[in-house]
Amino acid sequence: MNKAAVINSFSHISYEQSINLLERIKGGLFGLAAGDALGATLEFMNRDEIQRKYGVLKDIIGEGWLGLQPGECTDDTAMTLAVAMGIQDNPGNPHRAVGQHFVSWYDTKPRDIGNIVSTSIYNFKKYDSWAEASQKTHVSLSNRSAGNGSLMRTLPVSLAYRHDKDKMCRISAQISHMTHYDSQAAAACIFYNLLVLSALEGNPDKDSMIFTALAEAKAYCSANLPALPKGYWEDIANSISLRKNQIWASGFVLDSLIAALWVFYHFPDFESTVIEAVNLGDDADTVGAICGGLAGCFYGYESIPGRWLEKLKVKDTIEKTARGLLDLNV
Repeated sequence: MNKAAVINSFSHISYEQSINLLERIKGGLFGLAAGDALGATLEFMNRDEIQRKYGVLKDIIGEGWLGLQPGECTDDTAMTLAVAMGIQDNPGNPHRAVGQHFVSWYDTKPRDIGNIVSTSIYNFKKYDSWAEASQKTHVSLSNRSAGNGSLMRTLPVSLAYRHDKDKMCRISAQISHMTHYDSQAAAACIFYNLLVLSALEGNPDKDSMIFTALAEAKAYCSANLPALPKGYWEDIANSISLRKNQIWASGFVLDSLIAALWVFYHFPDFESTVIEAVNLGDDADTVGAICGGLAGCFYGYESIPGRWLEKLKVKDTIEKTARGLLDLNV
């Protein structure tokens, strides 16, 4: 099967290939949850604080500012699963179904929920329109809605719509815009999902993955999204050449994307990649989740340390979700 055929359709893969694909899908979802659970301990700590308290954190121990139990995850995993379940409910036009899962989760009064997401869901419940909700949130936050809260949950879009790249890009943007009006967030989701698609394909060349995804994302966004800030794509392209002291794992979507991409590019296996990502500090759970999702798809489920997997408290849900996404043919 040639490269174009793999990208555009998995509908005729063999049993052996489907097992491999399931391992990559599971790798992505479990990798995201592991990065989230590991990073939650370090969220809002800077690198000096992490060094003094933990040296290098390598194990899932919970605690952190949320006081989590070992293996508990945060909003990153919860919203990722909400996206996956909404897509499975209505794969042809998923955003309303995804939104229902967002609202159901919001109504549980989660301990960890970002301001942009929280405000947008509140506005949706008031206006019954995701487009109106995110726009009103954007205005109320002084036109600052380019957070990382849609990037952290976008992984299931690439897993579900792996047969159709254009649909994948369109739904990436649509689900991002439900809460994050700023197109910088949508563009980051599109680029990330194109990277994940390349990982699902089994592309072993990180340089090829990054620069092909960058060119495709830039072309799609130029044709379909409002103009992005000058230098947006150049900042992503140049990110892998940065030094560690130039990486900032903040809640701004471009910072989080660059941090996750930098670590993914420079580290050779899943475990070292995710450990490095979360020990950057700041928004550690989200950068861990973003990086863990991509690295999990690239290296596969078997690459995730067993000591992390056994602690995750959502193992059964993730397993069921992975198999549900594998079965989609949309």
